[in-house]
Amino acid sequence: MAAFEAAIESAEASAEVVRAERDADAEEADMRVTSLEGALAAARAEAAGAAETLEAVEEKMRESVEAWQSAVEEAETLKADKADLNETCVILEER
Repeated sequence: MAAFEAAIESAEASAEVVRAERDADAEEADMRVTSLEGALAAARAEAAGAAETLEAVEEKMRESVEAWQSAVEEAETLKADKADLNETCVILEER
């Protein structure tokens, strides 16, 4: 009977070791999950910041294109005005 009780105690001790290892593994897994959640939150924040920066750059580019188009239209208008003035000068010189 003593051998049986010793076997039971040994089994209980082994079970306790297994439970302690399981608990340690679970705690380690929880720490890893927490770390990964933090990394994910940081990555999301960085992506959001990059998206905002990209939107700001896109808006500035759009404004630049609009300003360039306006300048081209102004140049075309000035060219047409210059041609009109030259024609007027030629007509006045002929008189």
